[in-house]
Amino acid sequence: MSNKILVQDHEIMIAKGDYISLTDIANSKDGEARAADIIKNWMRNRSTLEFIGTWEELYNPDFKLYLIKEFQRLKEMEFIQFLYISLGSLAELETQLLLAKELGYYFQNELFDDIIMIRKPLLGLIRHLKAKK
Repeated sequence: MSNKILVQDHEIMIAKGDYISLTDIANSKDGEARAADIIKNWMRNRSTLEFIGTWEELYNPDFKLYLIKEFQRLKEMEFIQFLYISLGSLAELETQLLLAKELGYYFQNELFDDIIMIRKPLLGLIRHLKAKK
């Protein structure tokens, strides 16, 4: 049995007494065309995953918690990959500045100091995250 409630002129389905349709809520925000994107973005949020994992642990004895933990681990691996890309971009910037210096177009030591100040914590964060795995 499913009921509907009216929220800001949009019908939202309530299934089995207490489950609210996220799809209906997403449809009401930007229409059906964007509903899937809204839900995908919501599901990428770490706090959403933690909430769903906790809820499922409490109310669903068949739930496999390792699925949520594996997804979080993959997201951390993606973040580490992003940090490596950032490190590569920093090296590229440093190379361009060195070329500009050699060609006489530009010289300012503060930028090289800034690159070093950015590189050290970036490498530290990468090491920390990799050690957690």
